[in-house]
Amino acid sequence: MLRAIPRKPLPRVFEERVAYAKRQAQRVLDRKREKARRFELKGTLATQVEYNRALKKRKMKSRADEMEDRWLGPLAPIRAASEHEKQLVNSISQDEQSRPKVTARERIKYWNIVPKDRVVILKGADKHKIGVVKQVFKDNNTVVVEGMNMVRAHGP
Repeated sequence: MLRAIPRKPLPRVFEERVAYAKRQAQRVLDRKREKARRFELKGTLATQVEYNRALKKRKMKSRADEMEDRWLGPLAPIRAASEHEKQLVNSISQDEQSRPKVTARERIKYWNIVPKDRVVILKGADKHKIGVVKQVFKDNNTVVVEGMNMVRAHGP
């Protein structure tokens, strides 16, 4: 007949050390994950800041050119070389208007806004205005609202 040999319980000090080591390892892992998440977020924010700076600089240049053209009147320089460029003078291309894409982790998972919805603008120059959604861009978490956030672009 086989008899089970009773195991001696581990000393309490040893159990406490094991528990402490597990908690410490978990804290180190959590710190590494948080650092990686911050690094990824920092990169995303840097691209958005760079994009906003470039767009703001382009808008300010466009406004300065418009003021100069108004001041010079008929003596204003033609700022384009070809017919296609004349159409694009002081205008912002569609690529520059669209915001940079956000990472999959930061995207809104479930959208409750669809085209033709009525929405209220909460931030910006058009704050507290009501408009109708024209488009929803899920890849960069933005919507286009009809008649809102319009920018004057001076053409030739």
